[in-house]
Amino acid sequence: MKNGVFDPFTRVDGTPRIDLSLLYPPFLAELRDLLQRCHARGADYYPTKGTRTWAEQSALHHAYTVTKKGTRAAPPGYSAHQFGIAVDCAPDTNLIKPGLQADYTLANYTVLIEECKAMGLHNGHGYKDAPHVSMAGYVTGHQLGALRRVWAASSGDDRARLKQVWRFLDAKRLVA
Repeated sequence: MKNGVFDPFTRVDGTPRIDLSLLYPPFLAELRDLLQRCHARGADYYPTKGTRTWAEQSALHHAYTVTKKGTRAAPPGYSAHQFGIAVDCAPDTNLIKPGLQADYTLANYTVLIEECKAMGLHNGHGYKDAPHVSMAGYVTGHQLGALRRVWAASSGDDRARLKQVWRFLDAKRLVA
């Protein structure tokens, strides 16, 4: 809470939980609304993971598939996190203790799952990833293919490529 307003994106010490500048702005607006709707129902969720680089996604996938020491992770290019259209959220089981005491028990995600559905957002509970919230329509590897192609055809650093993907998403939204 900051000035009596629920702010799930900022830690008590004022630092951001995730880099909001790396989230697709229309998705960020929906995410803000989602978390406020959950809060109004008495369930607070806090972002724990936002946008990932290709290198980060590769490392997560390698840990999962090769070393068997990580949690399930898609290969690079097959995660909505890489395009700024997915965030993982978790409830805090102890608001008094510093940091986030995340609890990944499915029962703690009922409100998040229901509100995602009501808003037309995707939630990963169907594949045992209830903390995962992403834009609908860009969930499967096939659906993300268009974004991978835009990324591959773009130049510049990761942020520049991300902006190209977002321009593509904006154009798709205008057509819909």
